[in-house]
Amino acid sequence: MNERCPKCKSYRTQELGKWSVFFVLIGTGSCLIWIGIIFWPLWIFAGLLILASPLGFLVPKMTICRECNYSWRKGEAHKYEKALDDFERATKKSGQIENSEETITFRIVGVTKENENNINIQSVLKKIIKSYKQTGDLTSFDGLTNSQILKDYKEEFGPDNISEFESQYIYNNLELVPEPENPYDENAVKVYLYDANGEKHHIGYVGGNDNLKVKNLIKNKTMKRNHIEFIGGKHKFVDYDESEDKEFIKTKDLNIGVSVNITFDKE
Repeated sequence: MNERCPKCKSYRTQELGKWSVFFVLIGTGSCLIWIGIIFWPLWIFAGLLILASPLGFLVPKMTICRECNYSWRKGEAHKYEKALDDFERATKKSGQIENSEETITFRIVGVTKENENNINIQSVLKKIIKSYKQTGDLTSFDGLTNSQILKDYKEEFGPDNISEFESQYIYNNLELVPEPENPYDENAVKVYLYDANGEKHHIGYVGGNDNLKVKNLIKNKTMKRNHIEFIGGKHKFVDYDESEDKEFIKTKDLNIGVSVNITFDKE
């Protein structure tokens, strides 16, 4: 499982080894040599990068977040996360910054029904998930095999069952649209989700316990960021075979749900 970004909490992270740093430096320097044909002072900078490229082997292995481009030393994400949290608490305590954000979390309702185009939303969600699997943004069971779920996952995380896309998030591809003409609820808010190809899909509504609050937020505030998590769907359970006297993995299909987290500016 990839390290979670200590800044934006994304799991879309990538290890950056010593060879990667070397090739980035020498590759950038090589490109600047060609650009230097137009603007010759760039040759100086290009030469410095090429000369510095062997220093890449002295740089410790790093991990970089593909969402926010934050980087940290491999294996030390928890230290960076603690440092960021400590800094945020300290600055809030000293009055340097104020809490200018408001976050709301809810589950989308109506996901077992048809959407505005009379298409079953479960089939729409499967299509969206497939698009993100093709781009690598989602991975079934985080790439874990059944034996890993039986051993490593259970020992590390405790639960005896996991959903297919647990703790995997899609960022900033959500759109909320009030629907005052809705015959059942004047505070209804439609939820749209973009797939990996940029196509927008209606996937349900904000629940009745949250729709008025969300309606007022999107009317008066600015949506700063959002992420969703697919819940339900395929689950793998750890079961026990008495005749064989051993545990085994059993898969069960449940309806796909969507959990939403949105942060708004308070200003």
